[in-house]
Amino acid sequence: MTLLVANWKMNLDIESGLNLAKNLADFVSLNKSNNQIVICPPFTMLHQIGETLKKSDIKLGGQDCSIAEKGAYTGDISTAMLKDSGCDYVILGHSERRGYHNESSEIVKQKAELAHKHHLNTIICVGESEEERVQKMTLQVLEAQLLNSIPNTANSNNTIIAYEPVWAIGTGENPTTTQIEDVAQFIGNTVKKSFSFEKWPVILYGGSVKANNSKDILQINAINGLLVGGASLIYTEFTDIITNTLKVTKCKQY
Repeated sequence: MTLLVANWKMNLDIESGLNLAKNLADFVSLNKSNNQIVICPPFTMLHQIGETLKKSDIKLGGQDCSIAEKGAYTGDISTAMLKDSGCDYVILGHSERRGYHNESSEIVKQKAELAHKHHLNTIICVGESEEERVQKMTLQVLEAQLLNSIPNTANSNNTIIAYEPVWAIGTGENPTTTQIEDVAQFIGNTVKKSFSFEKWPVILYGGSVKANNSKDILQINAINGLLVGGASLIYTEFTDIITNTLKVTKCKQY
């Protein structure tokens, strides 16, 4: 199974978000496959988009969650609230959270533990900066993020790893497919060796994913899907990515 996750970030209003979600649900209904698509809208849209997707094959996800179950945490959203809104997934440790909000890997781990407690699938993001890449520290940085972000509650059924090189997000730059393959193999081996994963972890690639490069990325053996940002906001772009996924999974075995 290939997993496609649409991270809408802080974009769209309720009307445009609902229209996009409905159109994507209709498209997926007409193009049946064994692949899984997840939409992660802003928190203000979760309930309404969840209702729109309820009878579709598309799942709902949150873009983040709190380190606490409830209480005096102004502006936060709990894992229980996400579940109550219809979410099955939550993105954690995105580079924009790690960077703009100074979230450490230890915080990501705490959030993931709570997410698992409330039966949410966690999409834990890791990635190196431009400076770390230039200094050839990519694998060292990723290993530290993986070991410190993934809780002992994680397993191959409830945890997905998203590799998003920070320098590629929104820049139009991408690693080569060989570089992505090498990093994904390293991530998979590290996770299997260090945690209770019965099988190879689901590994997504994110960072300037577009329709014109998605097929090549999906053909990488160790990659099981994509975390899509800006392109997921454009109906024709995202449906082209879905179409590419359908083409690749017909000949790719996991």
